[in-house]
Amino acid sequence: MIPERFLTELAGKGRDPGCAAGNLDRWFSVHIRASSWCAILKARMTRCEFQSLAEERLADAEALLGVGRYGCAYYVAGYAIECGLKACIARKTKQDDFPPRDAQRYYVHDIPRLLDCAGLTAVFAQEVARDPAFQANWAVVKDWNEESRYQSRNKRQAEEILAAIQDSRNGVLQWLKRNW
Repeated sequence: MIPERFLTELAGKGRDPGCAAGNLDRWFSVHIRASSWCAILKARMTRCEFQSLAEERLADAEALLGVGRYGCAYYVAGYAIECGLKACIARKTKQDDFPPRDAQRYYVHDIPRLLDCAGLTAVFAQEVARDPAFQANWAVVKDWNEESRYQSRNKRQAEEILAAIQDSRNGVLQWLKRNW
């Protein structure tokens, strides 16, 4: 979860708005990139940890949306899906931890590629054919990538990706949960 002091700065309370962005970059560098990815490389994360991270990143994205940090909310929301897909990969490889032997192909931030790595392409095709609402939600989520951090997003875009992920009936995360 994002520390309160960063949320305060993100909201621009008592700080120059330009400074808040730098602090958020620092937070991401320290907490998401450094701790999460180093942990994956060194500690071999479990499928359950990826499941938990998916939920945490979604909560982080909601908090960022709530303080008006739309670009960051969009960016972090995508990591919820990435973590969910990596939980599915851990299940597919029948190893409860990650990374499997051929880990290099899994260390990507490409949602359609991770879907394929998870072995969910056929199940996904069936779901898309069966459920137009899921297909619409996937269309919103599929184009997310790590480069999103360099793009500005507006409130509508951030709300749209969160809604596509969270939809309790046809959301992408709900679908992933059925497959992780």
